[in-house]
Amino acid sequence: VYIVAVVLSEQVLRELVGYKSLLITVFAAFILALSYRPFYGAIQKFIDRNIFKKRAIFLEKIRLAQERIVSTNNFNDLAAVLVETILDTMGIEKVSFLLFDDERRKFRTYLSAELTERFKDRYGSAEIDKNSEAVKRLSESREVLIRGDIKRIKGLNSNEESRLSMAIMEMEKIAAAVMVPIVSKEKLLGVITLSDKTSKEMFTQEDTDTLGLLARQTALVIENIYLYEEILDMKNYQEDIFRNMASAVVSVDKAGMVISWNNMAERFFELKANAPASKLYCEVFSG
Repeated sequence: VYIVAVVLSEQVLRELVGYKSLLITVFAAFILALSYRPFYGAIQKFIDRNIFKKRAIFLEKIRLAQERIVSTNNFNDLAAVLVETILDTMGIEKVSFLLFDDERRKFRTYLSAELTERFKDRYGSAEIDKNSEAVKRLSESREVLIRGDIKRIKGLNSNEESRLSMAIMEMEKIAAAVMVPIVSKEKLLGVITLSDKTSKEMFTQEDTDTLGLLARQTALVIENIYLYEEILDMKNYQEDIFRNMASAVVSVDKAGMVISWNNMAERFFELKANAPASKLYCEVFSG
């Protein structure tokens, strides 16, 4: 660009002045090159400072967000990281994190007092039916759905056009400019909804790629959270059975030390509920 600018400027100057000498041409080009040098340096600094630096900061924020997402072990922390990252990096007016509610058969915003207090009105509350057209499109395509893009789709038959119009209405009802599917093993686990950008700019391919990346990381974490909750429920269930058995049960380790007992054993052997498990089994059963 710098060389082209010098050459073009020299040609314009030649037309204006009317010189034809090669020596004068070289001299003129040299003078123009010197005069353009500070201008070129200023432009380069501006680009480095305002474009490349911003890009580097953006990528670093996304990298850190990915690390934070995979380290979460509960839905509250997961929602907080997602909302904070999207609001900060994309300048969105409002974000919502929806999970599937088995009882209501709907995707509903995960809510907590902490999230509401932290993000206030920038964390939206929404719900959308599992059988809605918008959710069906997410399940079928497993791609980010942008309301502005699907409005511009042409050449559909009457049935497809009707379904598309319904999906747009459903997105408008929950103020979603973008819906991001959270998919694992071809199953839709959740949805991230975004309102318009505060700048009113259109969503770019980079936005779509970033949201897809965050959604894939989120899907893995959701699966792990569900698995952890399932294991915890099973553990609590087994402990409840153990505590309330009609027979007295005492468990010992390899060294013969008592490590746990149920309610009946507590009464039968006169063990204290909160007593440390530090007796040999022979001491317990000696009486």
